[in-house]
Amino acid sequence: MNRRRNVPSSAKSDSHQQIYTSLNTKPKNVSTQLSPFHWLAFICVIIGLFIFAHLCHIHLPKPLEPNYDNSQFSEIRITPILHALSNLGPKPFGASGADRAVEMLQDEVRALKKIVDKGKNKLDIEMQYPSSCFSVPKFDVDGFGMCYKNVSNLIVRLTPKQKLPTKTKDEGALLLNCHFDSWPTSPAGSDDLASCVILLELIHILGDPNAPPLKHDLIFLFNGAEEAGLLASHGFITQHNERHRIKGFVNLEASGSGGREILFQSGPFSQWMLDAYLNAAPYPHCSVIGQEVFQSGIVPSDTDFRIFRDHGKISGLDFAFAQNAYWWHTEFDEARRITKGSIQRAGENVLATLRYLLSQDSFAAADNTKSSIFVFFDFLGITTISYSYVTAWIFNVIAAVAVFITIKRRKTDFDTYKSVSKKYFGAKLLWLTKHSAVFSLMVIPVAYLSFAGFSFIINYSNDLQKSIPFAWSFFDIHNIIFLIILWIITSLKSASGFLFFVMLIPTIFDAIIRTISPSSSQTFSPSHHAYLILPTFLPGILTIYYMLEVTLSTFIPILGRSKGDTDFLVLIISIYSIFSTMFSIIPLLAFTNKKGLHYMRIIGFVITVIFLLDTVIFVKPYRYNDEYPTTRRTQFYHVRNRLITQNSTLIEEYQQLLAIAQDNRKVYDIPFVGSDAEFKEINCDGKGRYCNLPFFFPTPDRLGKNMIRAKRIQDDSLDFYEAKIELKSKVLDNHGRLRYEFLFKGSDQMSVIYEHPETAKSIGWRLINSPSKEFVSNSSFIFLSCGGENCGEWNIEIIFENMEKSESIEVMVSSHTLHGPKMYSNTLKKMHENIRKNREKGDWKWAMTASSWTVDLLKQSF
Repeated sequence: MNRRRNVPSSAKSDSHQQIYTSLNTKPKNVSTQLSPFHWLAFICVIIGLFIFAHLCHIHLPKPLEPNYDNSQFSEIRITPILHALSNLGPKPFGASGADRAVEMLQDEVRALKKIVDKGKNKLDIEMQYPSSCFSVPKFDVDGFGMCYKNVSNLIVRLTPKQKLPTKTKDEGALLLNCHFDSWPTSPAGSDDLASCVILLELIHILGDPNAPPLKHDLIFLFNGAEEAGLLASHGFITQHNERHRIKGFVNLEASGSGGREILFQSGPFSQWMLDAYLNAAPYPHCSVIGQEVFQSGIVPSDTDFRIFRDHGKISGLDFAFAQNAYWWHTEFDEARRITKGSIQRAGENVLATLRYLLSQDSFAAADNTKSSIFVFFDFLGITTISYSYVTAWIFNVIAAVAVFITIKRRKTDFDTYKSVSKKYFGAKLLWLTKHSAVFSLMVIPVAYLSFAGFSFIINYSNDLQKSIPFAWSFFDIHNIIFLIILWIITSLKSASGFLFFVMLIPTIFDAIIRTISPSSSQTFSPSHHAYLILPTFLPGILTIYYMLEVTLSTFIPILGRSKGDTDFLVLIISIYSIFSTMFSIIPLLAFTNKKGLHYMRIIGFVITVIFLLDTVIFVKPYRYNDEYPTTRRTQFYHVRNRLITQNSTLIEEYQQLLAIAQDNRKVYDIPFVGSDAEFKEINCDGKGRYCNLPFFFPTPDRLGKNMIRAKRIQDDSLDFYEAKIELKSKVLDNHGRLRYEFLFKGSDQMSVIYEHPETAKSIGWRLINSPSKEFVSNSSFIFLSCGGENCGEWNIEIIFENMEKSESIEVMVSSHTLHGPKMYSNTLKKMHENIRKNREKGDWKWAMTASSWTVDLLKQSF
């Protein structure tokens, strides 16, 4: 059976012959149009690229047993320790669970010491219990101040027994950090016990009796108060005797549970440790975009990296497990759920990086204050790409030259043929510049591409004199837009412009070919673009698909931590991924026959319908099952509220249940909140910036209007550590400043907020018994945290200018109970039980997890 070829009409044949005639006027007797089979092949390639990017993203090495000479990292050896630590349950700072965790870590380190001391290195163990205060300059809109007492640090030093002969001076040490404390309701399997057992395994390997003596010292910090505000790392880097010897650090964190750990922050003072990672890591996974996003504050989280950077003035690497982030800070962050191979992968990467650094005779590179690496990212987890700011500008210039050359060459080709208007290409270029610039910069290029692209296909598919210049004009104007965005981003010193540069690499390649071997067929035949240029899009498209996979799998679960800041980021990268794919084949649309266009419309319609049905009907936002729970985060406070006047008169006292949604679906999607008319919207008029609410950290700007509801209740089982405020003195000093001295009492985790008259100016506050006489902060939010028995007492002085003694301030203290028998009232216990029972029935609205505790809130005028 013979298949009939698609033969164009005589009119079209004349037009084809005119356009596809070479310079010696000999017609080309070849088919010039693309059939449905060409587009089917293209679609198959795209699907294959998506699958390949996905497989690269989820690939993890196999967990290994220890080898015969104990030189390879072994996830299997440390897994039992991790499970034992995780099974202790929640372990917030100050809780008995945290005490048991540090005792278990001490036992493990003591056992390692017996092994290490048999060899050429030695292990020293120390407990540190620092106390101090410090200011956080930026947190939401305002900064705030923190004070802490008796945080727990387990410090382990791995050093050679004898200094090497070539070592004429102290070259310093490297610091490796993890934290063993947890969010109040989380077992902390991944955040951050997995990191702590990685450090134990590194000690085991590098301190093996058969291992060579270290060239440089290693300090392992197991800190016990990260979740309480990065307190323990601050206590170490500002007070410990070894702090001045540290040249660089590796911080191991988690914002998810397993998967591939990502290097998302580095530097900032020098890039010597980043160089080591890029050169040594066997499974690199890093992104400068992650660094820029995290440091911009879009992700409402922080790590000890900031403490070592700001207070230690040292450079380092910040790693985090970022996958399965639905479990972050929830009851589901158990060791049993961590993806097998995750710890093996992270351990091998850190071990290889350490060995690279320890092989250096000197740490002189650590003192280089000039950061050289501007862009860095991994390509499919296979290799890494990095270059400097100067190199980025060189690439930008090359891209600009390439765009100019290709446009000029195409215009010359169009000027060659009488059948194509010389002005048409330029006119369309100007028209598209005006329209596509507006749409593209408004981040809706897909909608515009669909409108403009299919418009010219429908209108001009029978007129190659118009459709071909239209297609190339459309392609070139978006090259120009990419170039403009690239230059703007680079001039702002943002490294994320590489995502636009990779889409200009084919144009650079095209410009080289058109310069070396120019031919009109490069414009008037689909072969040049389809077979030479289109393949050069593959690395860029793969990079973008890979970035899309990483972004969606990371940020969609993280959306539950904010009121929607990351939505825009996810939207941009998703749209850009689709647009990049369509952009690469724009010129080929003009060479597609009617049958091909018809099938493309059908495929596009089917894909759109499937997407809408999948999104609107079949996909539920949350789902609960024990193996892989994707639940929403909620938070509940059972609060006793008291309002007391300046003369100590109790105005009002009542109990309140606060329901807080930590995702974008708002609070009324919580079943027992939306259906209960007693839960009311909170009116913040006249209640100051913090609305008389018991904030744990100062995050009012992250709490949208529809993310919180309140209900008055009465539960006699409510118990707490009572919040108290005692005014010790109120004096006007010789400088005309009004000084308040307060004694605050409450739990081991307290927040203090004060509000003063608008005419007054806050000079700052400080601990009265602190050795330092300097003010901690002039912020109106104070966070107080302590460990040990009966620790919740603080003497604080607050000073104001331009304030009369007859004027008053309002002070609010929230005493949070984050652990122990007073943490839950009967109301909270019943609520948790209700959630557990209902989520197992399969209703997605009940697929939720709750963090909750009791609070005593006192507001008083002085």
